[in-house]
Amino acid sequence: MNQPESNALLSIGPRQKEIPANKVIRIEASGSYSILILDNDKKVMSSKNLSQVEVPFLEKGFFRTHKSHLINPDHILEHHISDGLIKMKDGVSVPVARRRKGELKNKIIRI
Repeated sequence: MNQPESNALLSIGPRQKEIPANKVIRIEASGSYSILILDNDKKVMSSKNLSQVEVPFLEKGFFRTHKSHLINPDHILEHHISDGLIKMKDGVSVPVARRRKGELKNKIIRI
């Protein structure tokens, strides 16, 4: 899928910061915050919840697998969709909600 170099503007505390979308492996909900896991082993915390953060990333090809996870399909290492898990390049297995399995299968087939 290899996205072109594009950035997403996020609220990081009282400031706004541009994050290159292709550097984000996944975004995880943490209460009313979101944690962006980057491909350089860094984590960035946003003061916005996942539903507020996801909009610019969905436009860049990301996929919401579960109520608490948004993934970048370019960083999938292995997929076991029938078991409800996607292993990402950072080594974390992300859950896939039952109702999202079919849509995710179709997205992965197109990649």
